[in-house]
Amino acid sequence: MEHYSVYSVAFFELFLGVVSFICGIIGLIKKANMGLSIMVMVFGVLICFFFVFIYLLSEAGIPPAIPWLYSE
Repeated sequence: MEHYSVYSVAFFELFLGVVSFICGIIGLIKKANMGLSIMVMVFGVLICFFFVFIYLLSEAGIPPAIPWLYSE
């Protein structure tokens, strides 16, 4: 498992969160379905927070999977 990179999965997750948030904003601007647009925006923000907590922050002395915030 050491030869597999976590970057492709992490960036796909971040891309999915950002695209969801943008789609929610577009839905709000067009006033298509306000409830659905807000729900899509909230899920997009939650996906981005999940990305930060899982991939960028260390936990109990274990280094993060993507060391952007911490030097090794």
